[in-house]
Amino acid sequence: MLNNCLEQAVAERLILVNPARGCKLPKMEKREIKVLPEEKIRPYLMEADKRGLLAPFYLELTTGLRRGELLALLWTDLDVENRTISITKQVTRTKGELVVSQPKTHNSIRSCRSRSRRWT
Repeated sequence: MLNNCLEQAVAERLILVNPARGCKLPKMEKREIKVLPEEKIRPYLMEADKRGLLAPFYLELTTGLRRGELLALLWTDLDVENRTISITKQVTRTKGELVVSQPKTHNSIRSCRSRSRRWT
C-alpha cells in the first residue's frame, strides 16, 4: 500500500523517485492453526450446553467460522435443505460498540457447509 501511495506521489510529481521501489517485503510468518484436541470436544460442548450456548459453539467447531461471523448470523442465513450458511457480514467492536458490517475482504463473503453429518 505504501508503495502504491509513493508511486502516485511520483506520478503527481510530488517526489522524484519512489524510495520503496525495489524493497523486498519480509516473509510472512505462517501461524499454525490451533485445533481443539478430540478428547476435549465433548467436555467443551457439555459446558456450552450448560450455558445455553451449544448451537453457536457447535457451529464454531463444525464450520470453522470466526467469532465475528458467528455473532452476525441470522436465521435467514441458514439453508437447512442444502446444509449451508451464508456468511455475508461480521460483528466487530468499534469505539466500544458492537457493529455489524460487511467482511473486510470480498473473499470472506461465502457459503459455508457443516462438516458434521448430524447437522439438520
